[in-house]
Amino acid sequence: MEAVFEYIPSQMRQLSEALAAADHDYYVCHRSPMPDSEYDEKMRRLQQLEEEYPMYADAQSPTHHVGSDLGSADGKVGEGCIRHLVPMLSVANVTTKADLLEWMERKLQETGGCARFMLEKKYDGIAVSLIYKRGLLQSASTRGDGHQGTDITENVMQIAGLPHMLPFGASVEAGGMEAVPEMLELRGEIILPDAAFERINAEAASGGGNRYQTQRNAISAMTMTDTPEEYARRGAEVRIYQMIGEGLPDSNMSRQYLLEDWGVPGAIADMRYSDPQALLRAMEDHENLRRFCGFATDGMVIKVEQDSLRRNDRNTARYYDWAIAFKWAPAWRETRIIAVRFDVGRTGQINASALIEPVMIDGRCVTAVGLNSIKRLRELDLHYGDCIWVEMRGDCTPYLSGVNVEKRAQGAAKMKMPEHCPHCGTWLEQEGEKLFCRNEWCSGVTAKRMLDVARSAGVKGITEAMVEKLVGNGVYSASALLEYDERMLRDCGISRATARKVTKQTEKARKKGKVVASHSCNSSESKDITSAEVEKVSLILEKNK
Repeated sequence: MEAVFEYIPSQMRQLSEALAAADHDYYVCHRSPMPDSEYDEKMRRLQQLEEEYPMYADAQSPTHHVGSDLGSADGKVGEGCIRHLVPMLSVANVTTKADLLEWMERKLQETGGCARFMLEKKYDGIAVSLIYKRGLLQSASTRGDGHQGTDITENVMQIAGLPHMLPFGASVEAGGMEAVPEMLELRGEIILPDAAFERINAEAASGGGNRYQTQRNAISAMTMTDTPEEYARRGAEVRIYQMIGEGLPDSNMSRQYLLEDWGVPGAIADMRYSDPQALLRAMEDHENLRRFCGFATDGMVIKVEQDSLRRNDRNTARYYDWAIAFKWAPAWRETRIIAVRFDVGRTGQINASALIEPVMIDGRCVTAVGLNSIKRLRELDLHYGDCIWVEMRGDCTPYLSGVNVEKRAQGAAKMKMPEHCPHCGTWLEQEGEKLFCRNEWCSGVTAKRMLDVARSAGVKGITEAMVEKLVGNGVYSASALLEYDERMLRDCGISRATARKVTKQTEKARKKGKVVASHSCNSSESKDITSAEVEKVSLILEKNK
């Protein structure tokens, strides 16, 4: 029994750390190394353990707050943040019809059979809160930590189709429309249509830049880092699914009609349902047509339609009580693997991705799929030319789910594990199932750490390709990056416009003290780099070229 109770806290801690790291990757670094299904399973397991063993529950557990793009979680309104009028939470999800029916039946019982349900597409974008005062758009912010979000007003103002002024006052009555509340909050999702996503990735590829993995990663990164001029060209759109204000109709379907009257792009909502089985049939129709949406969606959101029946007092710290998401099963296709590409991460761990013959999955062309770790590569036992099954998880994240061994060519060569770091050439060290580059001055590790720290500090517009140029020119830490002015960045091969934008952001970060010695990117002991060490690193890099 003692062994069991020693294991439980350790497992809960490991789950919390894995989920926290995934949240940081997703919300701060705009990448998705952990598949949605794996994240959801870890979250469910942690919630189950916390319910069974509350004595081991941690107040800072990921189950107790929404994933945040903010660098601080101290509850204070930080600079560049906006406080939400009421908490802005997330939506729990289910993957089986049985679980969805159970939730709907519970809502019907709680409301004496009065609840009606509405269907909305589950958008894969970035949540946004818009504040209108007397009809004028005053501010826009991300969900952040649920209580405050990052100010993204300047960029949101560039979204085509989003009105900056709503009909207010006497003109409303004359036009026969419902009055806009004096203080109105609109909540929704900023999304990137398929066509815009493909265009942006094509431009990045032709310019030697990095392609975005998913539409959500792309729109999140661009919303947080682009200048307004750049953002205006991206093609972002917004869909509003919630209104908060005095005097609004109780029916949320009626509120969607109001949005249409006011010229605000609303969520694509379905009619009201009182029969759970009828709602399930409608969901099947939506799933069959999802590839024709024109944007990324991986399920449907089911909500209690009447605002007066939404029990906010039953919300958890993370989820609304009156809404739930049903996630569709991932789509999959068979294709053939061409090669495996290896890269090094910020911790020195070697990761792998498979280059595959292009395949269309739900209207998206997939040419590569992440393997996440060397352990995963060994488990798959990949051979050159293998036929593989690729799923689109989260409807936009490719995942190699298996190998069709029966189609393996006779005599096919097995894919070998790397022996040297793909960046610096150092011999790799094996620790358990993982491979690591332990060269403290590896250019690849340094670049990844610098990028992570710079983005966390709010340095906008910085990309992996740009950081690699800086490392190649002698910049080895985020603190050193802060000292570079526009001319020095241009000397490193950075364009004039980008250098100017990054310089402005580094000046802000330096004044706020966001990047300090403890954020040094070059060692686990977090130290700044002396001139002698820089000279030493330069010699090492020159030797490894």
